[in-house]
Amino acid sequence: MVAIVTADMVLVESYSGGTGALEVGSTVAGFLAPGSQIASGARAVWRCTSADHSQWEEFVGTYSAGSPNTVSRDALLLRSDSGSGFINWTSGQKKLLFPVIPSRYLPLLDTDGRVPLANMPLTVNLQAADWNGNFGLSTTAAEFVAIGAPSGARLLEIEASARLESGSTTACTATMLARVYDAADAAVVAEYTLGQATLHASNAHYVTFSGRAEHVFASPIPQQQIVRWLAMIDQPVSPISIYQLRGKIRAHLQA
Repeated sequence: MVAIVTADMVLVESYSGGTGALEVGSTVAGFLAPGSQIASGARAVWRCTSADHSQWEEFVGTYSAGSPNTVSRDALLLRSDSGSGFINWTSGQKKLLFPVIPSRYLPLLDTDGRVPLANMPLTVNLQAADWNGNFGLSTTAAEFVAIGAPSGARLLEIEASARLESGSTTACTATMLARVYDAADAAVVAEYTLGQATLHASNAHYVTFSGRAEHVFASPIPQQQIVRWLAMIDQPVSPISIYQLRGKIRAHLQA
């Protein structure tokens, strides 16, 4: 995944229903289309509001050019009521969709327009966690390393790299995942695919791949939450072994 971007003067209509991706409709007169300002695959914070503004939600989403163009709803940040999930929009209902920069993402200026050092975001680089061994992968995701995200975190940059070996002539796809758990370390809050690689003994005996993702919390987390790294293959092929996996998170804390 890529870093969050923004764009000025983008405003479109959407008539999608449900809780999934929103189809990008007509550009409102006098404004710009997302495709002219945002690259396909880029992530932004979006606001979707009903035509009368009685309902709205703010979320992190990925713009994808296609037929049609869409904006995914990846992580909910805020909504107009007390609900905990994405709004279940009515299909055919006119909505307005546009990228924003939430004020809570920006440093606060003092009265003379300067940015006080105390209000600057604080970034903490956490120690990477390494796993080394020889483990046969299966179609069930196996956990290898875990790191605690510190209290006060607002955004996590999650990175990982892995080294795999195949002794099979049948090709399979290996996937590296990261899961963010709740404060009780019981429920999965979000899951991200960090990387995929196709391998088999005849032409890809060893494979090293890496990836990254970002996770945004709606508010600073009050206590540590766990990030776990996992790996799996898409079909029961053997032997497919993982020899090394390194996970790292960079936590952006509220000042």
